[in-house]
Amino acid sequence: MDQRAQGSMQLHQTDPHTGIGIMTTAGASHAASRTPAKPGEPVPARMATWAARWVCIGAVVLGSLGLAWSPAYADTYPSKPVKIVVPVPPGGANDMLARIIGQQLQQRLGQAFVIDNKGGASGVLGTNEVAKAAPDGYTLLLTYGGPVSSGLALLKSVPYQAERDLVAVSRIAEVYQVMVVSPKLNVSTLKDVVSLCHAKPNTLNASVNVPGSMAHLLTAKLGMDTKCKFTSVAYKGTGPALNDLLGGHVDFTIDTFTALVPHVNAGKLKAVAVSSAQRAEQLPNVPSFKELGYKDLEVATWFALFAPAATPPAVVTRLNREMNEILQMKEVRKAIADMGATPAQPNTVDEAKQFVHEEAVKWARVVREAGIAAN
Repeated sequence: MDQRAQGSMQLHQTDPHTGIGIMTTAGASHAASRTPAKPGEPVPARMATWAARWVCIGAVVLGSLGLAWSPAYADTYPSKPVKIVVPVPPGGANDMLARIIGQQLQQRLGQAFVIDNKGGASGVLGTNEVAKAAPDGYTLLLTYGGPVSSGLALLKSVPYQAERDLVAVSRIAEVYQVMVVSPKLNVSTLKDVVSLCHAKPNTLNASVNVPGSMAHLLTAKLGMDTKCKFTSVAYKGTGPALNDLLGGHVDFTIDTFTALVPHVNAGKLKAVAVSSAQRAEQLPNVPSFKELGYKDLEVATWFALFAPAATPPAVVTRLNREMNEILQMKEVRKAIADMGATPAQPNTVDEAKQFVHEEAVKWARVVREAGIAAN
């Protein structure tokens, strides 16, 4: 709706680079352009006057935006609390990493970094919120690869285009997977599970933490490579999936070391295989899938920080620099290692972007060639 004030009209426009709406006052300027020339005033002088007026108007508009894409904006960022969206419920590696990183960013940058767990729709709900958020650096996403890259081929309907709507700020960590079984199965090895599965097809249930996650991909590939037929039960996150496994409602699961190793050490679950290339330090008596003859099951879940795509480059670069420094801190590396993960090496924004792209291409090919059904 037009808004008129003092004989002028405000027009709403959208900056094509930032997507930020701006208001410009057109009526007064147009009126000025229609003002008869003063006697004897040369045309070039009038043009210069109009140009000067437009320069002043532009300066006012850009000033009101705070020159969002200038280095000066990054120098004052953040000037208010920042929200980090985690697209899964509390519990599990994603949530734990977000809290480690959020605490460090808060200490270094002097503003609160608030963790907002927004699970649902296989991580799409929280990811979409950030993809559609104002690109000002105050809404970030810390996620596993599923809803932004590696799992997209398994998700039927996604209301965003990850590479168009999000920018990768920095890789953070990766963590390997472990397959565990409920004690009620009374089995000790992967071979035992496969034999039981072959003897009684479609009787075993496997919990899947989130559709489209690396655990989902690995579980589906396990079924194909072992020729086992079992029922996959999808959950909204590691916490709910783990609760049902511990409660004896499902038979086995594959998830991160972070989520499962403590329960293995407590004797509540039995580990039968890990997805690292060799046996893991945390579980030295558990063989790797590769060791057992399943070389294609050597995979890791990775985590990265993202921002809306039109976020000022100076802010993205600042966050990337902070992340690289944080991930080199001894106490941070120890905290990440203690949760069974490996901190990422220093990486640039371009390197993070390339990695996310390559993961999407690689796993889309695996899903297509393996015939894994989308959810």
